[in-house]
Amino acid sequence: MPAQCSNRARHARAAGTPRGAAAPDPGPDGPHTADLCELAEHWREPVRHLCVRMTGDAHLGEDLAQEAFRRLLRRPAVLDPSKGRPATFLWKVAVNLCRDELRRRRVRSGQPLGETAGAGVEESPKRDDEAPASAAIRNEEGALVRQAVMQLPEQYREVLILRHFHELKRREIAEVLEIPEGTVSSRLAEAIVRLTALLKPLFGDPPRPGAGRFQE
Repeated sequence: MPAQCSNRARHARAAGTPRGAAAPDPGPDGPHTADLCELAEHWREPVRHLCVRMTGDAHLGEDLAQEAFRRLLRRPAVLDPSKGRPATFLWKVAVNLCRDELRRRRVRSGQPLGETAGAGVEESPKRDDEAPASAAIRNEEGALVRQAVMQLPEQYREVLILRHFHELKRREIAEVLEIPEGTVSSRLAEAIVRLTALLKPLFGDPPRPGAGRFQE
């Protein structure tokens, strides 16, 4: 969460304003700051997870998500309904930040992205009723899937993550990536084919339970 929003939240609590309620005074930052901070709070975790999944790095993903929200705070116009959905703006900014950082990282390292991807990615949270051994197996399988996703070319990885991990509709993905909806469908189909080829040697055939999420 940007410091600007964190400071507003602390001041509101100190003044007795309930968590989640708008501060009574918009303050020097302008009348839209409270609304933008509320939007940032709502989308904080989805955008952070998107950046982590796109980069394969939890710390880098956190930094990029913070930058996405800083840019949101500089764009109060996104609250205008005629400008489109604010969530689309956030997804678009986050994806572009990830693209730029991954390209810089490839140039610096001189290595294909797949050789270093996956370090620092969070494990799936353990369910309350889940045995430790089952959680370990699930996290191991989840790590293999994440590594396989990171091996996909960028154009296929993007649509796969947005569709199957964040459940955006094809129309929404087309808006975020600024490509035709038909291109989204063709890239998604190719992404699933490529991911299946990567996972088959690991999980065998037929796929293990849960693999159906990647079927269209």
